[in-house]
Amino acid sequence: MKRISIGALCASLALAGQGMAQSGPGPGLGPGAPKTLTVVRPVSACGQLAHLGLEGVTDAPARITSATEVETEKGRYCRVEGTVDPAIAFTVSLPMERWTQRLLENAMGRQTPSQAGDCAPALNGEMAVASARSVASSGMGDAAWTDNAQMRIDYAYRGNHQTALVAKALIRAYYGQAPRYSYFMGCSEGGRQALMEAQRYPDDFDGVSAGAPVAIDSIHNAFYHPWEDHVNRRADGSRILAAGRLGLLHDAVMRHCAAVSGVIDGTLQQPTACHFQRAWVECGKGADPAACLTAEEVGVVERLYAGPSDGQGHYFEISGWPLGSEKSWKLSTATQFGDRETKEGFALRRLLFDADSMKPASQLDSEFAYTQGWYDRLLPAAGLFNAANTDLAPFRARGGRLILWHGAQDVTVQPAISIAYYQGVQQAMGKVAADEVMRFFLFPGMAHCVGGEGATQIDLLSPLMAWVEGGKAPDRILADAVESGPMGGGGPQAGPALPYAPEGKPALFSRPVPVFPDVARYDGKGPVKDAASYGVARSTLRLPQTFPQPAASLIAPNNQPAYRAGEKGIPVISTRS
Repeated sequence: MKRISIGALCASLALAGQGMAQSGPGPGLGPGAPKTLTVVRPVSACGQLAHLGLEGVTDAPARITSATEVETEKGRYCRVEGTVDPAIAFTVSLPMERWTQRLLENAMGRQTPSQAGDCAPALNGEMAVASARSVASSGMGDAAWTDNAQMRIDYAYRGNHQTALVAKALIRAYYGQAPRYSYFMGCSEGGRQALMEAQRYPDDFDGVSAGAPVAIDSIHNAFYHPWEDHVNRRADGSRILAAGRLGLLHDAVMRHCAAVSGVIDGTLQQPTACHFQRAWVECGKGADPAACLTAEEVGVVERLYAGPSDGQGHYFEISGWPLGSEKSWKLSTATQFGDRETKEGFALRRLLFDADSMKPASQLDSEFAYTQGWYDRLLPAAGLFNAANTDLAPFRARGGRLILWHGAQDVTVQPAISIAYYQGVQQAMGKVAADEVMRFFLFPGMAHCVGGEGATQIDLLSPLMAWVEGGKAPDRILADAVESGPMGGGGPQAGPALPYAPEGKPALFSRPVPVFPDVARYDGKGPVKDAASYGVARSTLRLPQTFPQPAASLIAPNNQPAYRAGEKGIPVISTRS
């Protein structure tokens, strides 16, 4: 079989590294294409890695527990597993036949790369792949580990960094050289981990892809998820707004927001450019109640769009649900996301830095309130868990590149968080410097990490590689609409843990997504289904956008101290970074 180079496949399919002119794009391979690197073969046997010493590589004792050959459809791998004290478990898969000098580390313990299904090295098994599991063997959502201070630190940021150090040491031992380029990818909590790598460890990776990151984790995972149920109950526990009424709301939003937000494939391109008005849907005197919403129902809608608050003007999040996402609202129960993420009270227990964090989950949940007092109690966790440091100067200085991306219809992690972070980096570094290190893409119709109403199958790795290796920042990313949703995702690994990307599904139609805040515009001439028929329109979005305090103050430069394990399961600040 003829080997396809990354330059021919990645750039042509992902349109990576190719700017989009105002009059219309036109795909092609430009000077910013990733490099075609030669295959480097192992210089030692796989089994020898089982005896490799890792002294001096990590900040705590590390050991390799196994090194075995694995047969896959993409060739043989040397699969190395081991641990870094106290409980970081790593897996590194090393191609035995076709390594092209690249390392890819995936967040959240994933071995299979996601959002990379058009990229030849990821598809063909040419990349060394690493992943880390930094908490209890039963999984991230097992609250049992939250009383362990070191595990909290490892989950927050240490686990992926130590795994990167191990992976590079294994690569040097196995191939006789360091990786030429190193990449990190993740979405959701994995997106938070990706930002952590760029912020805390700028030397670990050349390129980072951070999707829908939970950048203000300390607040988001306590206040946001139960809000949908909290605001939709009367004092007697009965529900106010039913899911069957959301069609009226969505239709009204699309009618009134189309002009300012831009519409493509029936979805809003810039939801935050529009602001909800009660008059759009509220029943007037003598109106047919089947064709409008009651004042009580509209009150729920307003609070959902605004986000968690105490009702007294204090907001505990960047925003609420994005306009245009109404079809995704569950309006079901507080357990939609579990008990603040899991049935075991995972979120509150790990985010509280006091003795109450060890209370039973049901008790914590009953005690929780949307108040300034609870917000203040959760503030100590911000420096540990949040990935909201806007000073990317160290990452930029070593040539690092970051693609930040988000789905415009995401109701799990609202896109306003990424917009606020993007603006924060520009404010901290200046727009020119920020553009050198970061590009932000907002995908119309996309839900949380995968799926949605629009074109949501994407390849983030190709444009990231084109930027790092070819020097051309991506001005657009190709998105495909597919029959039954895109491949891959950002959560914990499901199915066989294969160290190469699954192929993307056939596209029903394709759209270019320009760099934020621009939007795609049909040129009126070419085939509607063809991405090449779309140019760029300047967004009506007025930047910078403002977001309510105090949550927005969590996004700032130099807000990530180093931590050490303290007593009673509580991490304590070791040094300021």
